[in-house]
Amino acid sequence: MNPEARITVRNAGWLLLQRSLLVLSGLLFVALVPRLTRGIGNFTVADEKKLMQLSAIVPVHNDPDHLRRCLEALRSGRRRPDEIIVVDDASTDASADVARSLGARVISLSGAPHGPAVARNRGAAAAQGDILLFFDADVVVHPDTVALMEHYLSVEPEVAALFGSYDAAPPGQGLIARYKNLMHHYVHQHARREAGTFWTGCGAIRREAFVALGGFDESYIRPSIEDIELGLRIRTARQSDDRTAHLHYRTVDA
Repeated sequence: MNPEARITVRNAGWLLLQRSLLVLSGLLFVALVPRLTRGIGNFTVADEKKLMQLSAIVPVHNDPDHLRRCLEALRSGRRRPDEIIVVDDASTDASADVARSLGARVISLSGAPHGPAVARNRGAAAAQGDILLFFDADVVVHPDTVALMEHYLSVEPEVAALFGSYDAAPPGQGLIARYKNLMHHYVHQHARREAGTFWTGCGAIRREAFVALGGFDESYIRPSIEDIELGLRIRTARQSDDRTAHLHYRTVDA
């Protein structure tokens, strides 16, 4: 990748209606599921033309039930990824079998769990696409999510990566779950146009940017801030090039 290339991370939430379920750390949240409510140029998500090669990468460790829902949503979306890679991080249950039964390519890591940073890097190394889509195994995407990611990156060549946001209407009734969800929603919805972070729950990054930055830091051996740290490196690379343009995003009614 040209070191002078502009590397920018943008949050895609400004064009989106948020509806998808995410279960994180045992608490029920609502993750952003993109729904295009206006065109980007002449494009709407009804356009089925494939513009890019997309590789979806999903790490999993002992979570077959959520994984099944995640993969079913990816397979049934308006724009199915060109390949779906599940990296089974030393699971001791049926996670790998579930992935295979749904047509995913499975990469199995043996021994003790290596952590999501290693798993995502292994998946990215095996991927064929020029856009790497990262989803957590407990994320269920809306039918338009992948289509919106693809087309946004196709018309915004200076954007290296984008990611989703939390919703303002969590279905969970627990006080802690609702509070945490709404806190994250507020932060995301009031963020500047360009994000200084990245989120692998529902995010996309150009392969050339990912490779140039060396992928995720594998010193994070447990689920941690490996995606945030990657986002910080993207931002640092961006600052070394040119001024930063910010993208305030909003949710809109359908």
